[in-house]
Amino acid sequence: MRTGWFDASARPTSSEVLAFLHDLEDSLAVFLAELEHFTKATAFAYRHPPLAPEHGIAVHGASLRWTQHTTATLSENRAHD
Repeated sequence: MRTGWFDASARPTSSEVLAFLHDLEDSLAVFLAELEHFTKATAFAYRHPPLAPEHGIAVHGASLRWTQHTTATLSENRAHD
């Protein structure tokens, strides 16, 4: 995940980056909860279908953890500025 897509001529402030990361964290948390609920509530006919949502849970869970870690790191750095 990168915040490098921000236009270099309009560098975002640290507050804007943190706001973006908080929004991303909220969205990922909601999506993960829905995906986990779907996976638990669905009676799959055989073994292979649940592999796709399990992959989504793993990938988006990793993104959520990265977002939380990055937010904490940037918040800590901001406190020391």
